[in-house]
Amino acid sequence: MSGTYAEGVLACTAYVRKGGNAVLTEDVRQVLGRAPRTYTRWACDHKEAFARD
Repeated sequence: MSGTYAEGVLACTAYVRKGGNAVLTEDVRQVLGRAPRTYTRWACDHKEAFARD
């Protein structure tokens, strides 16, 4: 990967970590018919899928 690409990825990651992508919409509720979950809640609900055998 080029240096320019890597710098872009790092800039985007920093933006998200600072909350720059924290946009709330009603899209999930409208499409799924339920309230959205956080990533943490989703990961906890599916931890078995990531467990080693």
